[in-house]
Amino acid sequence: MVIGDWANLGGNRNPGTLIKCNIMKSLLSLTLLFFLVFSAHGQTAEEYYKSGRDKDADKNYDGAISDYNKAIELNPQYAIAYHNRARAKEKLDDYKGAILDYNKAIELNPQYFLAYGNRGNLRNDLKDYQSALLDFNKAIELDPLNSKIALVYYNRGRTKYFLLDYQGAISDFSKAVESNPQYTAAYNNRASAKYALTDYYGAISDYNKAIELNPEYDMAYCYRGLAKIKVGQKESGCADLNKAKDLGNKKADSFIKDNNCN
Repeated sequence: MVIGDWANLGGNRNPGTLIKCNIMKSLLSLTLLFFLVFSAHGQTAEEYYKSGRDKDADKNYDGAISDYNKAIELNPQYAIAYHNRARAKEKLDDYKGAILDYNKAIELNPQYFLAYGNRGNLRNDLKDYQSALLDFNKAIELDPLNSKIALVYYNRGRTKYFLLDYQGAISDFSKAVESNPQYTAAYNNRASAKYALTDYYGAISDYNKAIELNPEYDMAYCYRGLAKIKVGQKESGCADLNKAKDLGNKKADSFIKDNNCN
């Protein structure tokens, strides 16, 4: 009787049992489908993004782009993945692709301070100075207290310098050093703008600060030397030019010859 009862349980066709069985089969199918889909990707968008960042740090830019592609495929709204892919494309000289990715990052996040700043940098390098100015202006408007604001002011200063707006460049370099008093390049570039306006003493003062912060700054020695010669300090100026040459500055030798520094 016991054996027969067990046999009967297996052979019953109770409607409630059939419904439960069908539900269980459906759940198992969905679970299997989820597992297969997840396995096909192998990682989440976030994991691909982090992997891309690691490859970026190792200068494996092709590998980074591949991972960012997968992150974006899984999450097409992933603004930071577009931004970082743009940065990687820049490293590979794919400037058109980088601009498109910065554009997409900004489209997805119109408040994206870094995307405006970095697109501005690239436009600067491409000599699209007016567009670069618009990007830097927008970044400053969005977040004037950002921890990277000194860099944005510095780069906007460079843009203005290239546009021959030397006073505007000085203003921006001044804001950069106000935000970061250790910003050696900003002092050097402010000196260059002052030099362009024939404010040689002001230029010497800024070159002094740049050299104080970085005693191996060959460019600062080179142009401080020229500024000193302009104000009649030839001996000291020639010493600076020779120091720049010793540090490997490629222009110093011709300046030494032009100014008869023997």
